Amino acid sequence: MIRVRKFRMEKLVRDKMAEKFQKRGGRLKLRTLTPQDFQIQLLEKLKEEVAEVIHSVTQEELCEEMADLLEVMRALANMKQIPWRDIEHMRLEKKKTKGGFEKAIFAEFVELDSKDHPGIDYCLKHPQKYPEVFDF
Repeated sequence: MIRVRKFRMEKLVRDKMAEKFQKRGGRLKLRTLTPQDFQIQLLEKLKEEVAEVIHSVTQEELCEEMADLLEVMRALANMKQIPWRDIEHMRLEKKKTKGGFEKAIFAEFVELDSKDHPGIDYCLKHPQKYPEVFDF
């Protein structure tokens, strides 16, 4: 007798994955998510795909994982009714005003002299990202 093995998945899967599993003799328990749960699971999937991009070893793996990441980003944009062209427009605007990442510039710290500098408030509002450094 063949032993049936069962694995917990508990994750958002692509639309055609159930069909692929079933063609190979697998059975899945599926449900359609509410819009609120769908958003939560898309954000979880986004984290999963980012981790897979980070841990990719080969060029092929990296390309595959970046494609998955892009698909999740498109699904999230679609769910939030943000046209992809708006995202692309924003990307190009930010690149024009702030630049890209081609020069590999890394900021170690910033010193802001003026108490009115908007960067001070921004950093103080995000102390986990930008802890204040006190040189004694």
